[in-house]
Amino acid sequence: MSNVSPTTESIRELVLPTNEWTSPTEIGIEVPQRRLDLFTGKHVLIAATRDTRPDEYERLVWERTPSDCPFCLGNESQTPSERLRNGESNWLTRVFPNKFPAVSEGCSVDPPLPAAGGHEVIVESSRHVGSYAELTDEEARSAFSVYSARLRHYREQGFASGHLFKNFGPNAGASLEHVHSQLIALHRVPSPVRQRDKRNWRFRERWNESIASMVLRRECRDQVRLITEDDDVVAFAPFASRAPYEMRILPKRVEPAFEDLAAIRLDNLSRLLHRLIKCLEMTIPDVSYNVVFHTRTWRRGTTDRWQIELVPRVTRWAGFELATDEYINPVWPELAARRLRKTLSGEAADASPLQ
Repeated sequence: MSNVSPTTESIRELVLPTNEWTSPTEIGIEVPQRRLDLFTGKHVLIAATRDTRPDEYERLVWERTPSDCPFCLGNESQTPSERLRNGESNWLTRVFPNKFPAVSEGCSVDPPLPAAGGHEVIVESSRHVGSYAELTDEEARSAFSVYSARLRHYREQGFASGHLFKNFGPNAGASLEHVHSQLIALHRVPSPVRQRDKRNWRFRERWNESIASMVLRRECRDQVRLITEDDDVVAFAPFASRAPYEMRILPKRVEPAFEDLAAIRLDNLSRLLHRLIKCLEMTIPDVSYNVVFHTRTWRRGTTDRWQIELVPRVTRWAGFELATDEYINPVWPELAARRLRKTLSGEAADASPLQ
């Protein structure tokens, strides 16, 4: 194992052609740039000439119908039998099996490759609210506590991996407006997740540090993509953001498992995610988004840090993305981070070109 810490030059040689680490200010904002996501090994094309002002993105909204919503207080009989509830009659959070599961807990894990696993819905408020940003502090804390508890439940049951995610809005795949997340636990580790683990292991073998550690050093040093930070975590716009205004949260210390975080850390994270989603919604009104929680797999995982990804769904992934498995992003992550920082600080989002 090498004891040499990876410099910018050596990382260039490892993962990118030398001309691809030029900053937007050095090459001019109108020149498209190809960037590599170190975690996934996938490229993103930053094509800023296609940029759209945040208030010009397509808006798709629901009309609220709380009387017909199966996730609302008083309509509990419209869902499968609950497995967990925080609170009594006026509950904060409910968990129950997905009525239309992608995987089945009742089938064998033997060939011919059945879709075996657990699939749950986590409803995060008894009130008919749509976005996580509309939750009270108590509801958000309860939701994060339940996320952790349900991941631990499936880990203790011997599952191989757990995948927690939130779809909000018509463009993000949500079928109901009422605020909720989903958890799918599998008896296997999906191939893209295995590849992330493999890339991280090979990177650590060569450079004696993980990809997450190197990325954190770069983001904290450069500051241009940093959105906010505290003593425990950093929130930033990824260097190779797939979507405009994409955000990622990483812990500063080695913490492989999100589900093992102490209660105070979960409380702080619930507030941070609340702030970031509210900031996103102020920057792009009526935005759809996905939130994805990455935690260490429960079968030979190598990841040394959990992650939370917040991915706005404001552009359409179409033929090019299907053909190449690469993404086109019309907004520089550096510009997105600056706009989000200004919104967080209470200033109006800046839509001027990156200087």
